[in-house]
Amino acid sequence: MRLIITDSLNIRSRSIYCVGGMNIDRKYHLDTPLKYGTSNPVNAINSCGGVGRNIAENLGRLNQQVSLLSIAGDDADYQSIYLASHSYMDLSHIDLLPDHNTSSYTAVLDDQGEMTFAFADMAVCKQMNDQWIQRHQDQLTTAEMVVADLNLQQSGIEALIELCRIKQIPLILIPVSGPKMAHMPTDLEGVSWLIVNQDESESFFNHEVHSDHDLSYLGQSWLDLGIEQVILTRGGRPCLYCSKKIGSIFYQPPQNPHVVDVTGAGDSFSAGLIYGISQSMPQEECLKYAMANAYYTVAASQTVRPDLSPLQLKQDVQTLFY
Repeated sequence: MRLIITDSLNIRSRSIYCVGGMNIDRKYHLDTPLKYGTSNPVNAINSCGGVGRNIAENLGRLNQQVSLLSIAGDDADYQSIYLASHSYMDLSHIDLLPDHNTSSYTAVLDDQGEMTFAFADMAVCKQMNDQWIQRHQDQLTTAEMVVADLNLQQSGIEALIELCRIKQIPLILIPVSGPKMAHMPTDLEGVSWLIVNQDESESFFNHEVHSDHDLSYLGQSWLDLGIEQVILTRGGRPCLYCSKKIGSIFYQPPQNPHVVDVTGAGDSFSAGLIYGISQSMPQEECLKYAMANAYYTVAASQTVRPDLSPLQLKQDVQTLFY
């Protein structure tokens, strides 16, 4: 299906639209070694997740006007997400489907904190396709910037790229995992930024990294598909920035010696970068904001650090880099 772009006049807002996943994360920590066929005592922790939602909350805490565009079930899990999220983002464009469950991720962790097994109910995300983007194009064309994760189906990503290219709206793509790279189109002309990690890039191009040269090859491969700028992250190892104008530059992220939980590192990195872009900062300064936000997020037990604010992040950048 080719996206039909309407000719209606849209006034560009100051809102950043985050398009993608939101879910309930459930973690069950076993008190004793797992025994099959019987009840096991656990400590349960529930929290809100989803790449799109997490980035939106980060940006909301940074005083950005943010709208989340997603799909959920009309159920108690969505109400929990709403209560935790509505202070930081506009949720008026969420589609609630009574015949679906809100996405959820459930993990059982042993007494060492290692995952024993996990379950992901993400079936509702199959509804985030090209027809869904078509229905929401009037809202999307008012955006200052669009951020999308790969919880969307490939047809949805393709439709979003076409819409943003025609309407000249900056588009930032953020993969979710190696398996979700199957949703990534091969024509990425019109994508402003891609924030991707090494594993996801290796999966997409079927090319393993054994050297900096291999990493640079992956960065250039993304540019060859039409993307304007790429950030290729590798956890605590140097990340790679690539663009058609500047070329390739490696940046070493600072190492936090007090890591509590790395769950929110990628989303906080992305949000810091997006914040810098929205403030028209130079590329290197955008990366400093990304690395600083990730640095302090991994020292918090929450996926989104509760002390995040524009002033706090500015001070964090000053502390780490100046």
